[in-house]
Amino acid sequence: MTFRGLNANECLELFTALLKKKKHLDIITLTSASVAFQRELLHRFTLLTGLTNWANARDVGTLAKSVSGQLLRTADPDSRDPIRVEEITVLTVFDTMITERSKRAENLSLKIPVQPHLPTQTAAPQTQNAPPPPKVGTQACQPVPQAEDPPLEERGPETASADLRDPGVSDETWARLQLDKQAMTARDKQYHELLASQAELEAEHARKREEEEQSLRQEQQRQKQVSNRRATTEAAARLAATEEEDEAKRRFEQERIRHELERRKLEEGLVRLERERKAAEEERQKEAAAQRKLRTLGVCVAGFRWIKQADGYRCAGGSHFVGDAELGLG
Repeated sequence: MTFRGLNANECLELFTALLKKKKHLDIITLTSASVAFQRELLHRFTLLTGLTNWANARDVGTLAKSVSGQLLRTADPDSRDPIRVEEITVLTVFDTMITERSKRAENLSLKIPVQPHLPTQTAAPQTQNAPPPPKVGTQACQPVPQAEDPPLEERGPETASADLRDPGVSDETWARLQLDKQAMTARDKQYHELLASQAELEAEHARKREEEEQSLRQEQQRQKQVSNRRATTEAAARLAATEEEDEAKRRFEQERIRHELERRKLEEGLVRLERERKAAEEERQKEAAAQRKLRTLGVCVAGFRWIKQADGYRCAGGSHFVGDAELGLG
C-alpha cells in the first residue's frame, strides 16, 4: 500500500510542532514567521518533497533535530534564557539537506543502467460487460487510485518508484525522456551547489574581515607598547624602537594591502554568484510557470510530471507532448 506524502504546508506545520515540543527553544520566528521567511521554507520543503529519497515525517524530524542541535552547539552555556530560533540557522540546515539529498539522487540515477525494453504501464482490469475504451491519438494514462491517508504519526518513509512507460512509447522516445529527466535533476543540483558556493564565499569573506580587524587591533596594541617603551628608554633604545616601529609599519602595510586585494576578489566573486543566482531563479520561475500551464491544459489525465525536452515538454509516462509554441515559450 502506498500512502500519500506530506505536502509543503503539512511539512512546515509538522516541523513547527516538533520544535515547539523542545522547551529550551524560542520559536517565535516560526510561529509568527514573516511572509518572506514562510515562502522560503515552503520553497525548500517543495524541493525536498520532490526528491526520490525524501522520507516524509521522518526527514521532517531529522530537520528539526538538526536545527535544535545546531542552536545548542552555538548557544551561551551560561545563559538560562530560551534559545532563539534564527532564520539563517533554519535555512542553512535546510540547504545542507537539499544539497546532500540532491547529490545522492544524482549518484543513484547515474548507477541505474538504461534497459533496451523498459516495463510499460498496466491498465486497470476491466469487467466483462465494460464498454471498450475510446480511441484517441495517444493512449490515455490510467490514474492510479489513492489509498486513504493514515494519521500523520503513522506515516512512514515513502519508497519512490520509477516512472512507468506508457504503452506505445518507442524506445527512442523513452531513452530521450530518461536523459531529459537526468538533465532536470542536474539543473536542480547545479542550482543548490550555486547556493552552497555563495554561502561558503560569504563565510570566507566574513573570516577575512575578522582577520583584518584582529590584525588592526594587534597593530594598535603593538604601537602602544612601543610608545611606552620609547618613553622609558634612553637615546639608543629610542633609536632601536624607531627602527622597529618603521619595520613593523612596513610589514603592517604589506599585510593590509594583501587583505585588501583578497577582500576585493571575494566581493567580485559574491557579485558574480549573485548574478548567476538571479539568472537561475528567473529560469526556475519560467519553468514553474510552464509546469502550471501544463497542469491547467490537462493533457495528461494521469497527472504525471512534465519533463523539459529540446522543443517542448513530455509527460513522465511518455505518451503526451506539448511544444514550446503551444505554451508561448517558442
